Amino acid sequence: MALKCPACGFESAEGAQWCDFCKEPFAKKRPQAASPAAPAPAAPAPVPISLEGLPPEAVEKLSAGLTPDQEEKLPLAPRWLRPLALAFVGIVLFSTALLSLLVVMKMRHAPR
Repeated sequence: MALKCPACGFESAEGAQWCDFCKEPFAKKRPQAASPAAPAPAAPAPVPISLEGLPPEAVEKLSAGLTPDQEEKLPLAPRWLRPLALAFVGIVLFSTALLSLLVVMKMRHAPR
């Protein structure tokens, strides 16, 4: 009898340890249940961060990195670069088309 995956529904061979399609394990390890009398462990309290004792240069760099209004801007390309790039792409496309045409013509006139 084939095993049906609970995650994706794929049928794997009998005795498989995981799904052949999504690799979901068939027998998951179950965590040990805590006894009802024991309370759940509390999350640790967050530790406050203090900038005291740091050199002024470090405090300035840290506080400058935390302000969202100072975004790093990418440099703009010069205006002359776009037409040059388009011309380069056009030359490459034209050369590729010309070479393809020459190969096709050579294949048509090749002796058989």
